[in-house]
Amino acid sequence: MTGSRRRNDRSCGSRFHAAAAILAGLALVTSLSACRAETENETRALPTRTLAPPTPTPAVPADPATPTPTDLPGPSSFVVATAPANMPGLPGDLSVALQRAVEDLVASGEAARASVRVLSLERYQWPDASLGCAETGPATSAPASGADGYRILLAGPREAYAYHVAGDALLRCAPDRLAPGLTGEPLAPDPIAAALVDRVRRDWAAETSAPASQIALISLLSVTWPDASLGCPRTSGPYPQHETPGYRIVVRAGEREGVYHTDIQNFVRCSADEEVLSELLRAALATPAPAPAE
Repeated sequence: MTGSRRRNDRSCGSRFHAAAAILAGLALVTSLSACRAETENETRALPTRTLAPPTPTPAVPADPATPTPTDLPGPSSFVVATAPANMPGLPGDLSVALQRAVEDLVASGEAARASVRVLSLERYQWPDASLGCAETGPATSAPASGADGYRILLAGPREAYAYHVAGDALLRCAPDRLAPGLTGEPLAPDPIAAALVDRVRRDWAAETSAPASQIALISLLSVTWPDASLGCPRTSGPYPQHETPGYRIVVRAGEREGVYHTDIQNFVRCSADEEVLSELLRAALATPAPAPAE
């Protein structure tokens, strides 16, 4: 009996140890499986490296901005008229005529070269050899039957001077001696002036309800205003006292005329009773002499 019990105890102990070993093995396998799963999860969580750089998302190009006057080349009409040929966009014969007019004014001794400015440029159809200069004899070498030409307004320190040109003919004429009945075509001296004329035309078209294509340019004068009021002060002043380059532009729709004063970017509509103009500008804008009575 005792031997049988001992054999049973040893058998139970063996089975117990075997079971314990199996449980321990299962626990180890489970632990290793868990570690392997965590390792695999961590590995999957890591970012994948690539040798090729990422391709950037293409950007949609923006629409080109509409140029404003200040995006354009600087206004050459305010530069001292020592080299008028540098004024871009002018017809070749006008550039030559402008140079000759400046040289003639400087040679007269009435204005130093450094003080000469270009006020306005206009294309004309001269009817005869007088080149549209009232009460003046025929210009030397001017065609008797008239010709296409130009009227050039220059400014010295205190006075304005007009030159009438056709081909090789050059005639100096007082600003108020333009023959009555003659009208010219104002020419923009630079891209900034041309851009401002376009803006003024659109503004006057909106004011008069006329198509912009029917707004006529009557006058274009390059001006250096004495202050920021642009020669059209309002009651909201005072204005900074510094010279401001700009233009005086006159446009017409039917019988209605609009007068605009500008700097090189902005403009203000200015009625005749609001304008403040220097004596030099008033002389440059002088009303042509009346036709002689018959």
